[in-house]
Amino acid sequence: MAVKNQSDLRDNNIRMLLQALVRSGPLSRSELCRAIGLTPPAVTGLTKQLLDDGILFEQKPGARQPTGAGRPPILLQLRDDAYTALGVEIGVDRLTMGVIGITGKFLHVQTLRLDATALPEQVVDAIYAFYANYTANLQGPGVHLCGIGLAATGRVDSTSGINRFAPNLGWRDVPLGRMLQDRLQIPASVDNNVRLMALAEEWFGKARNSRSLVFVQVSSGVGCGILLPGIGLVRGTYHGAGELGHCTVVPQGPLCTCGKQGCLEALVSNKALVKAYEQASGSSALPSNDRQGQVAVLVQRAQDGDPIAKDILLNAAEHLGIGLATIVNLIEPRSIILNGNAFVRTPLTRGWIQEAVQRHTFGNATAVEFLDSTFQDKQAMVGAATAVFRKCVL
Repeated sequence: MAVKNQSDLRDNNIRMLLQALVRSGPLSRSELCRAIGLTPPAVTGLTKQLLDDGILFEQKPGARQPTGAGRPPILLQLRDDAYTALGVEIGVDRLTMGVIGITGKFLHVQTLRLDATALPEQVVDAIYAFYANYTANLQGPGVHLCGIGLAATGRVDSTSGINRFAPNLGWRDVPLGRMLQDRLQIPASVDNNVRLMALAEEWFGKARNSRSLVFVQVSSGVGCGILLPGIGLVRGTYHGAGELGHCTVVPQGPLCTCGKQGCLEALVSNKALVKAYEQASGSSALPSNDRQGQVAVLVQRAQDGDPIAKDILLNAAEHLGIGLATIVNLIEPRSIILNGNAFVRTPLTRGWIQEAVQRHTFGNATAVEFLDSTFQDKQAMVGAATAVFRKCVL
């Protein structure tokens, strides 16, 4: 944020103060001084303004035990709904929408089934209906709706708000940002869903304040969001960074939906795992209504000792481990967060994946922390709202 005059300076100081409270939780005035490098009079002036505006409130004395002699500090806390944002994820088969508060609290959430043939206009209609039904009740003193953030699959130009290519939806060059802004009449931002999952984890999740993480989503596809120190969210020159699923792992391997062979997605996605098991077992008996559920059955069979299921998942763990080890070798992240199907979330198969990463990493991969995602199927929704907060107040 460029600071050009006294007003800009004050706005920038308020932003730093809000960032400190979001990242660290309730803080005393003296802690805020240390966190953002301002003098006590400056922090007192800023916090008075925010208290008067209803954005902050003082916790009752004794909310935190004192660490030394003297009275307990008075802690300042952000009000959950002082700033709000709409977060939306357009998934392959569902539309997840929520109103999120500045502290990361879910205020309203709705999930709708999404037909694979749904048109962009139909999706925007559904988002508008959610907006109309829920946000009117949030308006009041001290409440500010910052805008709407949209997490979309595939290649997304976050600058223009255009979903360039979503192969699982059959969309090309859809101006989602403009469509939402025209319909809802509020600021709109659009980005890739897995990149936004990484952003949610960095600001509100288990890896909060990591500033060095890789978020990997394995489900119908394989996506990757990367956050680096001093850089932030990596988007790439042409907004295509993070396509881990379309890195070649097995040359001349199975055909991928992108038209190439041996992509990681063609080896470890829901469809790939189920297909490999059915071919090896000569059976299509994986009871479930969807691919995600079938993968969960496959993992359970491996846990129960099914040798075919175990072999399929060991091979998949090896392939995913090669992909993750390449990332570790290139950027050495502090944390890798895995999300998606049961293959990456179950302790047995998670252990196989970590062992494969260790085998294929130059150096010591045990220094990398492996975590489960914080928000799971709502991860991208939270990330989309977080992107709005980053533009508006953080």
